[in-house]
Amino acid sequence: MKRILMAIAVLVALIAPSSALAQPQCWPSLTFPTIWRTADSTSRVREREIVYAASSVGLVWGYGCTGIDGKLYHYIAGGPWSAFPPDWLAIADTLARGTDGERAAAWVKYATGTAIDPRLEPDVKAVSARLPLPPPAPVPGGWVVAPTAICSSADKDLSGKCVRRAAYLWAGGVRGPVSGTANIGSACDLTVGAAGFYGVNGRTDRVAPCVKQ
Repeated sequence: MKRILMAIAVLVALIAPSSALAQPQCWPSLTFPTIWRTADSTSRVREREIVYAASSVGLVWGYGCTGIDGKLYHYIAGGPWSAFPPDWLAIADTLARGTDGERAAAWVKYATGTAIDPRLEPDVKAVSARLPLPPPAPVPGGWVVAPTAICSSADKDLSGKCVRRAAYLWAGGVRGPVSGTANIGSACDLTVGAAGFYGVNGRTDRVAPCVKQ
């Protein structure tokens, strides 16, 4: 059952004709095991994590990601179960294991509708409420998350450049283990952290390497 839900959440928009959207500038993380979250929560997810909401009518899914221009984009798509071709699960599984080029071609082929079914509007709102927010804007002359050439594939843009780097727990004045990521170039909070590792993501319990602009 988990495998089915994962495949639905990853690529249902590519095979549901009611979910036409502009070609995504970036894709969710599709490395296995794929991270997917239900929309029945109030907390926001990390970039490239998939959020989905399923009902008797259909399914809506979405994710947020940083494009090669450095901007955060939200993509939400979905459709009624009646729009799914008989072999939709096989198509989704193949694309999940394929390349970004294959997914882009499938998007053009299958995402042909003009709007998500209005019956799914509550699910659209629920998914939207869980997508990540853009990081605080850097202050001119301030400190920002330092660039790096070392990061996981999930934290690279389509050109292979790192757009996120590891963040660390911060508690009791001590830096702890890796916990999440921070967008490279996003603002750092010098009231949190020490010795070049300062607060990120608007939190007092996360730090990352920072540099002065």
